[in-house]
Amino acid sequence: QAVAAQTRLAFFREQLGRREPVLVEKEIRKNVYEGYTMNYTPVWIRSDKNISGEILEVQLAEISDETREPVILANRKR
Repeated sequence: QAVAAQTRLAFFREQLGRREPVLVEKEIRKNVYEGYTMNYTPVWIRSDKNISGEILEVQLAEISDETREPVILANRKR
């Protein structure tokens, strides 16, 4: 299992800096939404408006270790 976690983390690191479309699924905490890229990479996006159900182009910015499984924090393209 440790090898799988290391492989996943290495994959996430390779994704950083990329611009990807993300299907936003739901608000997981106040003003933080969870979605997935086309290759199912989990992404959190901050927004003060409801973006659930939208497909947004974002820049994959950093890896969060706030959760049991790592996720990528993204910045919305402006």
